[in-house]
Amino acid sequence: MDYLFYNELSDSSRGKEEGKTLYEELKAHFPDLQLKSVQEVNPGEFIASCSEDDTVILAGGDGT
Repeated sequence: MDYLFYNELSDSSRGKEEGKTLYEELKAHFPDLQLKSVQEVNPGEFIASCSEDDTVILAGGDGT
């Protein structure tokens, strides 16, 4: 599975819009790409569910 995580708080809270734009650009290269907010995922549970074949893309920081 392929995942694109975006940070809703990045870029003055425009991270969701930017995540969707990036998703549209990447989905041709990653047909199974799933768009997810980092604020809505439990990191430990997500990492435990990943396999070595998964692709994880992180987008957006919070400025720190």
